[in-house]
Amino acid sequence: FRPVNKWIDSLSHWGGFDRPMIERLGKCHNLPGLVGTTPQDFADWWCGHVEFVRDFVEDHPSHKLVEVEIEAEDAGTYT
Repeated sequence: FRPVNKWIDSLSHWGGFDRPMIERLGKCHNLPGLVGTTPQDFADWWCGHVEFVRDFVEDHPSHKLVEVEIEAEDAGTYT
């Protein structure tokens, strides 16, 4: 998955709102497992969420998980 530090940086600088996305998400009460509003809290939550999804797909073989390295040079190509 995307390097978590880059995800946090995106959340912290995502414009077009009255406050940064990381602050907006910190006020959400419907993100299971999110405790706190620091960048490390979000990093821990995100990594746990990714692990949860991977485990879910592993436990449910009828599901398929596609992971894309969006930081890769060829991320936008299909071969």
